[in-house]
Amino acid sequence: MMDFKSWKADLERVLPHLQRVALGSAVVGIFPLSDRVALGLPRDQKLAREVIRLYRPMKWKARLFAHLLEGVSRTGVLRLFRSKGPGEMVPEISWLQGVSDLGFLGCHPGHGIRCVLLSREEDGGLRVTKVAIGGKLAAVVAEGETLRELGARYRGVVTFGEAETGDGWAAFWTPHVAGKGPQSVLGEGVIDLLEGWLRPEKVTIGNLSWVEGLSRRLPEKTGERLKAQEIRAALVHGDFAPWNLRGAPGGLVAIDWEWAREDGLGGLDIGHGLLMEALLVKGLAGADLVEAVLTGARQEGIAGYLERCGWGDLNLWCLLSLLYSGDQTGQEMARELTALQNRMEQPSVI
Repeated sequence: MMDFKSWKADLERVLPHLQRVALGSAVVGIFPLSDRVALGLPRDQKLAREVIRLYRPMKWKARLFAHLLEGVSRTGVLRLFRSKGPGEMVPEISWLQGVSDLGFLGCHPGHGIRCVLLSREEDGGLRVTKVAIGGKLAAVVAEGETLRELGARYRGVVTFGEAETGDGWAAFWTPHVAGKGPQSVLGEGVIDLLEGWLRPEKVTIGNLSWVEGLSRRLPEKTGERLKAQEIRAALVHGDFAPWNLRGAPGGLVAIDWEWAREDGLGGLDIGHGLLMEALLVKGLAGADLVEAVLTGARQEGIAGYLERCGWGDLNLWCLLSLLYSGDQTGQEMARELTALQNRMEQPSVI
């Protein structure tokens, strides 16, 4: 498989793979937004707007751009962008065969050729297909299996449809959840969703094998304090952030379950969400990031939820959240960990 680094630079080489596996001969206008993100827009204007809405940036400039792009799509001007659709090519993904109206959101090239496709079915409903081509196929296979297992047991988990693999690709589909989600994890319905993922039993953090490697980064005394905490067991989404939440009639639904785990701890998801907002949306770092996360944790709804999880010490909760999120995302959290540990040396500061 080709070395894929940029949607802008490598688009011509990426498209044949997408056509073979997913697009077939469908006519799709290709619009690279950056090296990391691309939109493939169908001729159908209504479906094109739904494809654009798959892209949920949080920074205001990017949100404004997405809003303008959605407005322009209503005029049909986006049809002027180059499109592909050679001959009578039939896509290899079985449920996309015979589908003429579909578009896609192309994701971070660091994950290989990874796309979220949106297609219209014969009954007018919309279907989301997540596909990986060429590299890191196991992650998509595992996510499909996770959704198959979790969907029947937890509310707020997007419904699993079907999975399939082929020559160098893996895919699964779910129904499309079109409702707009919150702009922040401080938004309405977030804690209700997380409460539904809590289990009644508590676990000692030190008994969880996945915590051991994280705690090695801490001074011995602090690590022992953390591992001694007894916290409610919970399903953890793993990348719980506003851009992975959608509105639905029965409450919020979370998408993108690639990092999910059932042997998780209550409070980790809200910690990750607050961290990602502080880091990626507000651009904070160091002590400012720590203060923003702890300020969010003191909000009435979140504070009560963390207390019900068993987090009597918000500093320890923030500490584990920093370790966990840094490990998941590959973000270096050394400055934040140092700032928090300095804070913890002042007993009067929570």
